[in-house]
Amino acid sequence: MSFDGLMLRRVVALLKEQILDCQVNKISQVTANDFVFNLFKPTLKTNLLISINNNASYLTLSSLRYQDNLEAKHFSKILRQHLEGARIKDIKQLGLDRLVGISFRKQDELGEITTKHLYIELTGKMTNIILAKEDNSIIDCFHRLGPITKRTIMPGAIYQPPPAPSLKDPLLDSYNPNDALSGQFYGFSKNLEQEVRYRLNKGEKLNNIMQELLSSSTVYCYKNDYHLIPFTHLKEEPKLFKWDEGLVNFYLDYQQKVKKDEALRDLRRLIKRESKKYNTKIERLESELEKAGDSEKFRKYADLIYTYGEDLKLKKEELKLTLEDYDEPIIIPLDERFNLKENAQKFYKRYQKLQNSKEILKNQIALAKDEYEYFELLKIQIEDASKNELEQIKQELAEQNYLKLPSKKSRKKVTSYLPHTYYGPDNVKISVGMNNFQNDYLTHKLAKYNEYFFHVKDYPGSHVVVHSSEKLSEKLIRYAANLAAYFSKARYSSTVPVNYTLVKEVKKHPSNKPGLVLLKTYKTIYIDPKKVEEN
Repeated sequence: MSFDGLMLRRVVALLKEQILDCQVNKISQVTANDFVFNLFKPTLKTNLLISINNNASYLTLSSLRYQDNLEAKHFSKILRQHLEGARIKDIKQLGLDRLVGISFRKQDELGEITTKHLYIELTGKMTNIILAKEDNSIIDCFHRLGPITKRTIMPGAIYQPPPAPSLKDPLLDSYNPNDALSGQFYGFSKNLEQEVRYRLNKGEKLNNIMQELLSSSTVYCYKNDYHLIPFTHLKEEPKLFKWDEGLVNFYLDYQQKVKKDEALRDLRRLIKRESKKYNTKIERLESELEKAGDSEKFRKYADLIYTYGEDLKLKKEELKLTLEDYDEPIIIPLDERFNLKENAQKFYKRYQKLQNSKEILKNQIALAKDEYEYFELLKIQIEDASKNELEQIKQELAEQNYLKLPSKKSRKKVTSYLPHTYYGPDNVKISVGMNNFQNDYLTHKLAKYNEYFFHVKDYPGSHVVVHSSEKLSEKLIRYAANLAAYFSKARYSSTVPVNYTLVKEVKKHPSNKPGLVLLKTYKTIYIDPKKVEEN
Protein backbone atom coordinates (compact mmCIF):
# COMPACT_ATOMS: atom_id res chain seq x y z
CA MET A 1 0.00 0.00 0.00
CA SER A 2 1.08 3.52 -0.82
CA PHE A 3 1.76 5.50 2.34
CA ASP A 4 5.26 6.09 1.01
CA GLY A 5 7.75 8.92 1.53
CA LEU A 6 6.23 11.11 -1.19
CA MET A 7 2.74 10.60 0.19
CA LEU A 8 3.99 11.52 3.64
CA ARG A 9 5.69 14.67 2.33
CA ARG A 10 2.36 15.96 1.06
CA VAL A 11 0.42 14.82 4.15
CA VAL A 12 2.87 16.64 6.43
CA ALA A 13 2.45 19.82 4.37
CA LEU A 14 -1.35 19.53 4.61
CA LEU A 15 -1.18 18.85 8.36
CA LYS A 16 1.09 21.87 8.83
CA GLU A 17 -1.56 24.09 7.25
CA GLN A 18 -4.19 22.91 9.75
CA ILE A 19 -2.94 21.67 13.10
CA LEU A 20 -0.21 24.13 14.12
CA ASP A 21 -1.09 25.76 17.47
CA CYS A 22 -3.78 23.13 18.15
CA GLN A 23 -4.09 22.04 21.77
CA VAL A 24 -4.10 18.32 22.62
CA ASN A 25 -7.27 17.77 24.64
CA LYS A 26 -7.08 14.01 24.99
CA ILE A 27 -4.95 11.06 23.85
CA SER A 28 -6.59 7.67 23.32
CA GLN A 29 -5.14 4.28 22.41
CA VAL A 30 -8.07 2.91 20.43
CA THR A 31 -6.41 -0.36 19.35
CA ALA A 32 -3.12 -2.08 20.11
CA ASN A 33 -1.37 0.00 17.42
CA ASP A 34 -3.61 3.05 16.87
CA PHE A 35 -3.38 6.33 18.79
CA VAL A 36 -5.79 9.26 18.50
CA PHE A 37 -4.87 12.83 19.55
CA ASN A 38 -8.00 14.94 20.03
CA LEU A 39 -7.03 18.44 18.84
CA PHE A 40 -8.70 21.82 19.30
CA LYS A 41 -8.25 25.47 18.39
CA PRO A 42 -10.90 28.14 17.77
CA THR A 43 -11.00 27.40 14.02
CA LEU A 44 -10.63 23.59 14.15
CA LYS A 45 -11.74 20.57 16.11
CA THR A 46 -10.39 17.26 14.81
CA ASN A 47 -8.45 14.08 15.59
CA LEU A 48 -4.89 13.22 14.61
CA LEU A 49 -4.83 9.48 13.94
CA ILE A 50 -1.46 7.70 14.14
CA SER A 51 -1.42 4.04 13.13
CA ILE A 52 1.73 1.97 13.50
CA ASN A 53 0.46 -1.38 12.28
CA ASN A 54 3.35 -3.16 10.56
CA ASN A 55 1.41 -3.69 7.33
CA ALA A 56 -0.69 -0.52 7.42
CA SER A 57 1.09 2.41 9.06
CA TYR A 58 -0.17 5.91 8.28
CA LEU A 59 -0.90 9.38 9.64
CA THR A 60 -4.02 11.46 8.97
CA LEU A 61 -6.77 13.64 10.36
CA SER A 62 -10.15 12.13 11.16
CA SER A 63 -13.55 13.51 12.13
CA LEU A 64 -14.74 10.11 13.43
CA ARG A 65 -15.41 9.55 17.12
CA TYR A 66 -13.02 7.21 18.88
CA GLN A 67 -13.18 5.47 22.24
CA ASP A 68 -10.58 3.78 24.38
CA ASN A 69 -11.21 0.08 23.69
CA LEU A 70 -8.19 -0.99 25.70
CA GLU A 71 -7.07 -0.59 29.27
CA ALA A 72 -4.54 2.25 29.45
CA LYS A 73 -1.11 0.87 28.52
CA HIS A 74 2.12 2.21 29.98
CA PHE A 75 3.12 4.15 26.87
CA SER A 76 -0.30 5.75 26.42
CA LYS A 77 -0.13 6.89 30.07
CA ILE A 78 3.26 8.49 29.37
CA LEU A 79 1.87 10.28 26.31
CA ARG A 80 -1.06 11.61 28.31
CA GLN A 81 1.17 12.76 31.15
CA HIS A 82 3.49 14.74 28.88
CA LEU A 83 1.35 15.85 25.93
CA GLU A 84 -2.26 16.37 27.06
CA GLY A 85 -2.75 20.13 27.32
CA ALA A 86 0.27 20.83 25.11
CA ARG A 87 0.15 22.79 21.85
CA ILE A 88 1.59 21.69 18.52
CA LYS A 89 4.33 24.10 17.45
CA ASP A 90 5.85 22.30 14.47
CA ILE A 91 5.49 19.21 12.30
CA LYS A 92 8.03 18.12 9.72
CA GLN A 93 9.21 15.14 7.71
CA LEU A 94 12.65 13.95 8.79
CA GLY A 95 14.65 13.68 5.60
CA LEU A 96 12.66 12.23 2.71
CA ASP A 97 11.62 8.88 4.22
CA ARG A 98 8.56 7.88 6.28
CA LEU A 99 9.67 9.69 9.43
CA VAL A 100 7.75 12.52 11.12
CA GLY A 101 8.68 14.80 13.97
CA ILE A 102 6.02 16.77 15.89
CA SER A 103 7.07 19.40 18.45
CA PHE A 104 4.83 20.25 21.43
CA ARG A 105 5.05 23.02 24.01
CA LYS A 106 3.47 22.84 27.43
CA GLN A 107 3.64 24.71 30.71
CA ASP A 108 4.80 22.38 33.49
CA GLU A 109 3.88 22.34 37.18
CA LEU A 110 6.47 25.03 37.95
CA GLY A 111 5.14 27.35 35.27
CA GLU A 112 8.03 26.80 32.87
CA ILE A 113 7.47 26.22 29.16
CA THR A 114 8.88 22.85 28.09
CA THR A 115 9.27 21.37 24.62
CA LYS A 116 8.71 17.71 23.79
CA HIS A 117 9.22 15.91 20.49
CA LEU A 118 7.14 13.04 19.19
CA TYR A 119 8.93 11.01 16.52
CA ILE A 120 6.77 8.77 14.38
CA GLU A 121 8.50 6.08 12.31
CA LEU A 122 6.17 4.54 9.71
CA THR A 123 8.80 2.23 8.23
CA GLY A 124 7.14 -1.17 7.75
CA LYS A 125 8.20 -3.78 10.32
CA MET A 126 10.14 -1.18 12.34
CA THR A 127 7.21 1.17 12.99
CA ASN A 128 7.54 3.08 16.24
CA ILE A 129 6.52 6.17 18.24
CA ILE A 130 9.18 7.83 20.39
CA LEU A 131 8.61 10.61 22.92
CA ALA A 132 11.70 12.73 23.62
CA LYS A 133 12.71 15.84 25.56
CA GLU A 134 13.90 19.06 23.94
CA ASP A 135 17.49 17.72 23.87
CA ASN A 136 16.23 14.52 22.14
CA SER A 137 16.83 12.30 25.16
CA ILE A 138 14.14 9.63 25.03
CA ILE A 139 11.40 9.68 27.67
CA ASP A 140 9.78 6.47 26.42
CA CYS A 141 8.78 4.67 23.21
CA PHE A 142 6.27 2.16 21.90
CA HIS A 143 8.90 -0.41 20.85
CA ARG A 144 12.14 -0.50 22.78
CA LEU A 145 15.30 -1.47 20.91
CA GLY A 146 18.29 -2.56 22.97
CA PRO A 147 22.02 -2.01 22.45
CA ILE A 148 22.36 -5.20 20.38
CA THR A 149 20.45 -3.50 17.51
CA LYS A 150 21.91 -0.93 15.09
CA ARG A 151 20.60 1.91 17.27
CA THR A 152 19.36 2.14 20.83
CA ILE A 153 15.77 3.27 21.40
CA MET A 154 15.35 3.19 25.17
CA PRO A 155 14.44 5.69 27.90
CA GLY A 156 17.50 7.88 28.56
CA ALA A 157 19.13 7.27 25.16
CA ILE A 158 19.51 10.08 22.61
CA TYR A 159 17.09 9.69 19.73
CA GLN A 160 18.67 9.15 16.35
CA PRO A 161 16.65 8.51 13.16
CA PRO A 162 17.15 5.20 11.35
CA PRO A 163 20.16 5.20 8.99
CA ALA A 164 19.05 6.55 5.62
CA PRO A 165 20.11 5.01 2.30
CA SER A 166 22.03 7.19 -0.14
CA LEU A 167 19.19 8.20 -2.46
CA LYS A 168 18.18 11.38 -4.29
CA ASP A 169 15.29 13.83 -4.13
CA PRO A 170 12.97 13.30 -7.15
CA LEU A 171 12.14 17.04 -7.17
CA LEU A 172 15.74 18.18 -7.44
CA ASP A 173 17.72 15.47 -9.20
CA SER A 174 17.61 13.88 -12.63
CA TYR A 175 16.90 10.19 -13.13
CA ASN A 176 18.44 7.32 -15.02
CA PRO A 177 15.74 5.62 -17.15
CA ASN A 178 17.66 2.34 -17.01
CA ASP A 179 17.45 2.00 -13.22
CA ALA A 180 14.48 1.46 -10.91
CA LEU A 181 13.09 4.72 -9.51
CA SER A 182 12.98 3.25 -5.99
CA GLY A 183 16.70 2.53 -6.31
CA GLN A 184 17.46 6.16 -7.24
CA PHE A 185 15.00 8.28 -5.23
CA TYR A 186 13.39 8.46 -1.83
CA GLY A 187 9.68 7.97 -1.42
CA PHE A 188 8.63 5.53 -4.16
CA SER A 189 6.33 2.62 -3.37
CA LYS A 190 5.93 -0.25 -5.85
CA ASN A 191 2.64 0.93 -7.38
CA LEU A 192 3.72 4.57 -7.52
CA GLU A 193 6.85 3.54 -9.41
CA GLN A 194 4.74 1.54 -11.88
CA GLU A 195 2.49 4.57 -12.45
CA VAL A 196 5.38 7.00 -12.90
CA ARG A 197 7.14 4.59 -15.28
CA TYR A 198 3.91 4.24 -17.25
CA ARG A 199 3.60 8.03 -17.54
CA LEU A 200 7.26 8.53 -18.40
CA ASN A 201 6.90 6.03 -21.22
CA LYS A 202 3.99 8.13 -22.52
CA GLY A 203 6.20 11.23 -22.63
CA GLU A 204 5.40 12.99 -19.34
CA LYS A 205 8.18 14.68 -17.36
CA LEU A 206 9.19 13.39 -13.92
CA ASN A 207 9.15 16.89 -12.44
CA ASN A 208 5.59 17.50 -13.70
CA ILE A 209 4.38 14.22 -12.18
CA MET A 210 6.01 15.11 -8.84
CA GLN A 211 4.46 18.59 -8.87
CA GLU A 212 1.03 17.05 -9.52
CA LEU A 213 1.48 14.64 -6.60
CA LEU A 214 2.80 17.22 -4.14
CA SER A 215 0.06 19.74 -4.90
CA SER A 216 -2.83 17.25 -4.72
CA SER A 217 -5.36 17.24 -1.90
CA THR A 218 -7.34 14.32 -3.37
CA VAL A 219 -6.83 10.64 -2.63
CA TYR A 220 -7.66 8.19 -5.43
CA CYS A 221 -8.75 4.92 -3.82
CA TYR A 222 -8.54 1.60 -5.66
CA LYS A 223 -9.39 -1.90 -4.53
CA ASN A 224 -5.94 -2.64 -3.07
CA ASP A 225 -4.13 0.70 -3.15
CA TYR A 226 -4.43 4.50 -3.22
CA HIS A 227 -2.38 7.64 -3.87
CA LEU A 228 -2.54 11.37 -4.46
CA ILE A 229 -2.51 10.92 -8.24
CA PRO A 230 -4.66 8.61 -10.34
CA PHE A 231 -3.05 5.27 -11.27
CA THR A 232 -3.71 5.39 -14.98
CA HIS A 233 -1.80 2.12 -15.50
CA LEU A 234 -4.56 0.25 -13.63
CA LYS A 235 -7.70 -0.81 -15.50
CA GLU A 236 -9.87 0.26 -12.58
CA GLU A 237 -12.04 3.28 -11.83
CA PRO A 238 -10.95 4.98 -8.59
CA LYS A 239 -13.09 6.50 -5.86
CA LEU A 240 -12.14 10.12 -5.11
CA PHE A 241 -11.97 11.55 -1.58
CA LYS A 242 -10.53 14.58 0.19
CA TRP A 243 -7.06 13.46 1.34
CA ASP A 244 -7.89 12.81 5.01
CA GLU A 245 -11.27 11.18 4.31
CA GLY A 246 -9.66 8.98 1.66
CA LEU A 247 -7.01 7.68 4.05
CA VAL A 248 -9.55 7.01 6.82
CA ASN A 249 -11.97 5.23 4.46
CA PHE A 250 -9.28 3.14 2.79
CA TYR A 251 -7.76 1.92 6.04
CA LEU A 252 -11.15 1.30 7.67
CA ASP A 253 -12.01 -0.96 4.72
CA TYR A 254 -8.57 -2.55 4.92
CA GLN A 255 -8.89 -3.27 8.64
CA GLN A 256 -12.37 -4.75 8.11
CA LYS A 257 -10.93 -6.97 5.39
CA VAL A 258 -8.03 -8.05 7.64
CA LYS A 259 -10.43 -8.89 10.48
CA LYS A 260 -12.66 -10.80 8.08
CA ASP A 261 -9.66 -12.70 6.67
CA GLU A 262 -8.55 -13.59 10.21
CA ALA A 263 -12.05 -14.78 11.15
CA LEU A 264 -12.30 -16.66 7.86
CA ARG A 265 -8.94 -18.34 8.38
CA ASP A 266 -9.87 -19.48 11.90
CA LEU A 267 -13.27 -20.75 10.75
CA ARG A 268 -11.75 -22.60 7.79
CA ARG A 269 -9.33 -24.33 10.14
CA LEU A 270 -12.07 -25.32 12.61
CA ILE A 271 -14.50 -26.50 9.90
CA LYS A 272 -11.80 -28.48 8.10
CA ARG A 273 -10.81 -30.18 11.36
CA GLU A 274 -14.38 -31.07 12.33
CA SER A 275 -15.29 -32.21 8.82
CA LYS A 276 -12.24 -34.48 8.72
CA LYS A 277 -13.04 -35.81 12.20
CA TYR A 278 -16.59 -36.81 11.26
CA ASN A 279 -15.52 -38.25 7.91
CA THR A 280 -12.97 -40.45 9.73
CA LYS A 281 -15.63 -41.41 12.27
CA ILE A 282 -18.05 -42.43 9.50
CA GLU A 283 -15.39 -44.63 7.87
CA ARG A 284 -14.58 -46.28 11.21
CA LEU A 285 -18.24 -46.89 12.09
CA GLU A 286 -19.00 -48.30 8.65
CA SER A 287 -16.04 -50.65 9.02
CA GLU A 288 -17.41 -51.80 12.40
CA LEU A 289 -20.86 -52.24 10.86
CA GLU A 290 -19.37 -54.39 8.12
CA LYS A 291 -17.72 -56.58 10.73
CA ALA A 292 -21.00 -56.79 12.63
CA GLY A 293 -22.57 -58.12 9.43
CA ASP A 294 -20.86 -61.49 10.17
CA SER A 295 -23.06 -62.00 13.23
CA GLU A 296 -25.14 -64.74 11.53
CA LYS A 297 -22.18 -67.13 11.45
CA PHE A 298 -22.02 -67.12 15.26
CA ARG A 299 -25.69 -68.03 15.56
CA LYS A 300 -25.09 -70.76 12.97
CA TYR A 301 -22.11 -72.12 14.97
CA ALA A 302 -24.25 -72.27 18.13
CA ASP A 303 -27.12 -74.03 16.31
CA LEU A 304 -24.75 -76.60 14.78
CA ILE A 305 -23.12 -77.37 18.13
CA TYR A 306 -26.50 -78.05 19.76
CA THR A 307 -27.70 -80.05 16.75
CA TYR A 308 -24.66 -82.18 15.96
CA GLY A 309 -22.45 -82.03 19.06
CA GLU A 310 -22.26 -85.61 20.46
CA ASP A 311 -21.17 -84.77 23.99
CA LEU A 312 -21.91 -81.20 25.03
CA LYS A 313 -19.61 -81.54 28.06
CA LEU A 314 -16.63 -82.28 25.83
CA LYS A 315 -13.76 -79.73 25.64
CA LYS A 316 -11.75 -79.39 22.42
CA GLU A 317 -10.02 -76.80 20.14
CA GLU A 318 -12.44 -77.15 17.27
CA LEU A 319 -15.49 -79.07 16.10
CA LYS A 320 -15.36 -80.59 12.63
CA LEU A 321 -18.72 -81.46 11.05
CA THR A 322 -19.34 -83.22 7.73
CA LEU A 323 -22.88 -82.58 6.55
CA GLU A 324 -24.76 -83.69 3.43
CA ASP A 325 -25.85 -80.15 2.52
CA TYR A 326 -22.26 -78.83 2.46
CA ASP A 327 -19.50 -79.71 -0.04
CA GLU A 328 -16.74 -79.20 2.49
CA PRO A 329 -16.49 -79.96 6.21
CA ILE A 330 -17.53 -77.17 8.57
CA ILE A 331 -14.85 -76.32 11.13
CA ILE A 332 -16.09 -74.43 14.20
CA PRO A 333 -13.28 -72.78 16.26
CA LEU A 334 -13.76 -73.40 20.00
CA ASP A 335 -12.29 -72.12 23.23
CA GLU A 336 -10.89 -75.29 24.82
CA ARG A 337 -11.28 -73.81 28.28
CA PHE A 338 -15.02 -74.36 27.89
CA ASN A 339 -17.16 -77.33 26.88
CA LEU A 340 -19.33 -77.44 23.76
CA LYS A 341 -22.44 -76.14 25.53
CA GLU A 342 -20.57 -73.18 27.02
CA ASN A 343 -19.00 -72.40 23.64
CA ALA A 344 -22.47 -72.46 22.04
CA GLN A 345 -23.77 -70.05 24.68
CA LYS A 346 -20.81 -67.73 24.02
CA PHE A 347 -21.59 -67.82 20.28
CA TYR A 348 -25.21 -66.89 21.00
CA LYS A 349 -24.12 -63.99 23.22
CA ARG A 350 -21.69 -62.75 20.60
CA TYR A 351 -24.41 -62.97 17.96
CA GLN A 352 -26.84 -60.98 20.10
CA LYS A 353 -24.20 -58.37 20.95
CA LEU A 354 -23.36 -57.83 17.27
CA GLN A 355 -27.04 -57.62 16.38
CA ASN A 356 -27.58 -54.95 19.01
CA SER A 357 -24.45 -53.10 17.90
CA LYS A 358 -25.76 -52.93 14.33
CA GLU A 359 -28.64 -50.66 15.35
CA ILE A 360 -26.38 -48.53 17.52
CA LEU A 361 -23.82 -48.25 14.71
CA LYS A 362 -26.48 -47.30 12.16
CA ASN A 363 -27.73 -44.55 14.47
CA GLN A 364 -24.20 -43.29 15.10
CA ILE A 365 -23.43 -43.30 11.37
CA ALA A 366 -26.59 -41.29 10.66
CA LEU A 367 -25.65 -38.74 13.36
CA ALA A 368 -22.06 -38.50 12.10
CA LYS A 369 -23.29 -38.00 8.54
CA ASP A 370 -25.57 -35.18 9.72
CA GLU A 371 -22.60 -33.50 11.41
CA TYR A 372 -20.40 -34.04 8.35
CA GLU A 373 -23.03 -32.54 6.02
CA TYR A 374 -23.45 -29.64 8.44
CA PHE A 375 -19.75 -28.75 8.24
CA GLU A 376 -19.72 -29.27 4.48
CA LEU A 377 -22.53 -26.68 4.33
CA LEU A 378 -20.52 -24.28 6.50
CA LYS A 379 -17.58 -24.63 4.09
CA ILE A 380 -19.78 -23.11 1.38
CA GLN A 381 -21.37 -20.46 3.57
CA ILE A 382 -18.17 -18.89 4.92
CA GLU A 383 -16.80 -18.18 1.44
CA ASP A 384 -19.75 -15.90 0.55
CA ALA A 385 -20.23 -14.41 4.03
CA SER A 386 -19.78 -10.80 5.05
CA LYS A 387 -17.99 -9.98 8.32
CA ASN A 388 -21.34 -9.77 10.14
CA GLU A 389 -22.41 -13.13 8.67
CA LEU A 390 -19.12 -14.69 9.78
CA GLU A 391 -19.91 -13.48 13.29
CA GLN A 392 -23.31 -15.19 13.02
CA ILE A 393 -21.62 -18.45 12.00
CA LYS A 394 -19.21 -18.17 14.94
CA GLN A 395 -22.17 -17.55 17.25
CA GLU A 396 -23.94 -20.59 15.78
CA LEU A 397 -20.87 -22.78 16.37
CA ALA A 398 -20.46 -21.44 19.90
CA GLU A 399 -24.06 -22.34 20.75
CA GLN A 400 -23.23 -25.93 19.77
CA ASN A 401 -19.98 -25.88 21.80
CA TYR A 402 -17.72 -26.16 18.75
CA LEU A 403 -16.20 -22.77 19.45
CA LYS A 404 -15.54 -20.68 22.53
CA LEU A 405 -16.28 -16.98 22.21
CA PRO A 406 -15.16 -14.15 24.54
CA SER A 407 -17.30 -13.46 27.60
CA LYS A 408 -20.71 -11.88 26.99
CA LYS A 409 -19.54 -8.60 28.52
CA SER A 410 -16.80 -8.14 25.90
CA ARG A 411 -18.79 -9.09 22.80
CA LYS A 412 -21.95 -7.92 21.12
CA LYS A 413 -24.45 -10.59 20.17
CA VAL A 414 -25.41 -10.61 16.51
CA THR A 415 -29.18 -10.61 16.21
CA SER A 416 -29.84 -9.46 12.62
CA TYR A 417 -30.48 -12.54 10.51
CA LEU A 418 -31.94 -10.89 7.42
CA PRO A 419 -31.15 -12.92 4.28
CA HIS A 420 -29.82 -11.47 1.02
CA THR A 421 -32.37 -10.14 -1.45
CA TYR A 422 -32.65 -10.61 -5.20
CA TYR A 423 -35.36 -9.62 -7.66
CA GLY A 424 -36.18 -12.14 -10.35
CA PRO A 425 -38.30 -11.88 -13.53
CA ASP A 426 -41.37 -9.65 -13.15
CA ASN A 427 -39.57 -8.03 -10.18
CA VAL A 428 -40.53 -10.88 -7.82
CA LYS A 429 -38.62 -10.73 -4.52
CA ILE A 430 -36.38 -13.71 -3.73
CA SER A 431 -34.52 -14.24 -0.42
CA VAL A 432 -31.34 -16.27 -0.02
CA GLY A 433 -30.01 -17.42 3.36
CA MET A 434 -26.22 -17.03 3.57
CA ASN A 435 -25.75 -18.98 6.80
CA ASN A 436 -27.81 -21.35 8.95
CA PHE A 437 -29.23 -18.63 11.22
CA GLN A 438 -30.46 -16.84 8.09
CA ASN A 439 -31.71 -20.12 6.59
CA ASP A 440 -33.75 -20.95 9.69
CA TYR A 441 -35.09 -17.41 10.02
CA LEU A 442 -36.00 -17.27 6.32
CA THR A 443 -37.73 -20.66 6.06
CA HIS A 444 -39.40 -20.96 9.44
CA LYS A 445 -40.23 -17.33 10.30
CA LEU A 446 -40.00 -14.93 7.36
CA ALA A 447 -41.47 -17.08 4.57
CA LYS A 448 -45.24 -17.58 4.26
CA TYR A 449 -46.66 -21.09 4.00
CA ASN A 450 -47.90 -20.56 0.41
CA GLU A 451 -44.58 -19.20 -0.94
CA TYR A 452 -42.01 -21.33 -2.75
CA PHE A 453 -38.91 -22.96 -1.27
CA PHE A 454 -35.86 -24.01 -3.36
CA HIS A 455 -32.84 -26.10 -2.31
CA VAL A 456 -30.16 -27.96 -4.22
CA LYS A 457 -30.66 -31.75 -4.15
CA ASP A 458 -28.11 -34.03 -2.42
CA TYR A 459 -25.73 -31.15 -1.61
CA PRO A 460 -25.43 -28.67 1.25
CA GLY A 461 -26.56 -25.19 0.21
CA SER A 462 -28.59 -22.04 0.89
CA HIS A 463 -32.33 -21.87 1.45
CA VAL A 464 -34.00 -19.85 -1.31
CA VAL A 465 -37.57 -18.53 -0.98
CA VAL A 466 -39.59 -16.92 -3.76
CA HIS A 467 -42.01 -14.51 -2.10
CA SER A 468 -44.99 -15.23 -4.31
CA SER A 469 -48.11 -17.33 -3.85
CA GLU A 470 -48.90 -17.24 -7.57
CA LYS A 471 -47.98 -20.07 -9.91
CA LEU A 472 -44.32 -19.55 -10.88
CA SER A 473 -43.31 -19.04 -14.49
CA GLU A 474 -40.64 -21.27 -16.02
CA LYS A 475 -38.30 -18.26 -16.17
CA LEU A 476 -38.77 -17.48 -12.46
CA ILE A 477 -38.33 -21.14 -11.47
CA ARG A 478 -35.03 -21.25 -13.37
CA TYR A 479 -33.86 -17.98 -11.82
CA ALA A 480 -34.56 -19.17 -8.26
CA ALA A 481 -33.12 -22.64 -8.97
CA ASN A 482 -29.95 -21.02 -10.28
CA LEU A 483 -29.55 -19.11 -6.98
CA ALA A 484 -30.03 -22.34 -5.00
CA ALA A 485 -27.47 -24.16 -7.17
CA TYR A 486 -24.94 -21.33 -7.15
CA PHE A 487 -25.01 -20.88 -3.37
CA SER A 488 -24.28 -24.56 -2.74
CA LYS A 489 -21.47 -27.09 -2.86
CA ALA A 490 -22.53 -27.85 -6.44
CA ARG A 491 -21.64 -24.32 -7.61
CA TYR A 492 -19.00 -25.50 -10.08
CA SER A 493 -20.92 -28.55 -11.31
CA SER A 494 -23.22 -28.80 -14.33
CA THR A 495 -26.78 -30.10 -14.64
CA VAL A 496 -27.36 -29.64 -10.90
CA PRO A 497 -30.70 -30.96 -9.53
CA VAL A 498 -32.67 -28.42 -7.49
CA ASN A 499 -35.79 -29.36 -5.53
CA TYR A 500 -38.63 -26.88 -5.08
CA THR A 501 -41.92 -26.98 -3.24
CA LEU A 502 -44.28 -24.86 -1.15
CA VAL A 503 -42.91 -23.64 2.18
CA LYS A 504 -45.64 -25.57 4.03
CA GLU A 505 -44.04 -28.81 2.76
CA VAL A 506 -40.73 -27.99 4.50
CA LYS A 507 -40.13 -29.47 7.95
CA LYS A 508 -37.21 -29.22 10.36
CA HIS A 509 -34.77 -32.13 10.36
CA PRO A 510 -35.13 -34.52 13.34
CA SER A 511 -31.52 -33.76 14.35
CA ASN A 512 -32.63 -30.13 14.90
CA LYS A 513 -29.34 -28.99 13.33
CA PRO A 514 -29.51 -25.35 12.15
CA GLY A 515 -30.34 -25.12 8.48
CA LEU A 516 -31.24 -28.79 7.96
CA VAL A 517 -34.74 -29.55 6.66
CA LEU A 518 -36.85 -32.34 5.13
CA LEU A 519 -39.21 -31.95 2.16
CA LYS A 520 -42.47 -33.91 2.18
CA THR A 521 -43.21 -33.48 -1.54
CA TYR A 522 -41.28 -31.62 -4.21
CA LYS A 523 -40.47 -31.22 -7.89
CA THR A 524 -36.96 -31.19 -9.38
CA ILE A 525 -35.39 -29.01 -12.04
CA TYR A 526 -31.84 -29.28 -13.48
CA ILE A 527 -29.71 -26.17 -13.83
CA ASP A 528 -26.18 -25.06 -14.82
CA PRO A 529 -25.22 -22.60 -12.02
CA LYS A 530 -24.25 -19.03 -12.95
CA LYS A 531 -23.38 -16.07 -10.76
CA VAL A 532 -26.17 -13.53 -10.21
CA GLU A 533 -25.44 -10.02 -8.89
CA GLU A 534 -27.42 -8.95 -5.82
CA ASN A 535 -29.92 -6.18 -6.57
